[in-house]
Amino acid sequence: MTDLKAKIVERIGEVKSSIAVLEQIDNVSLEESREAQETLKCMFRNAIPAPSEADKAEFQRLMDLAELSYLHDELERLQVTMGTRLVKVTTRYVVTNERLASPAGFHPDERVFKAPGWALYVDEIPTTLPSNKGKIMCFDMERV
Repeated sequence: MTDLKAKIVERIGEVKSSIAVLEQIDNVSLEESREAQETLKCMFRNAIPAPSEADKAEFQRLMDLAELSYLHDELERLQVTMGTRLVKVTTRYVVTNERLASPAGFHPDERVFKAPGWALYVDEIPTTLPSNKGKIMCFDMERV
């Protein structure tokens, strides 16, 4: 396992622990949590300009209930990251024919991305680029 994925393994452990606590202590099922999540989505679409105290209390109750659903979603994304080839960019530029994407568990500032199928990692922009790779993009890591 790479050092990059060690961070993800650690976060997966934290998320699984939080899920276990919610399922045991709060006695919340994933189905109840998903329902709360859907209710919250409706509430956001139909936001009340000046909610009452009862509305605020209901919102907080739903947020607490939806937490299990959010954790399961995060766990799923982290598990996808575990199966993804990652690259830590240490150069100024990445020249590739794909968009750079930060996987779950990483912020773009960390310069960890899903490894593109083809890329050049350089500190200076090349004067000539391969013509057989399709549309070529150059990402300046100081601007990403």
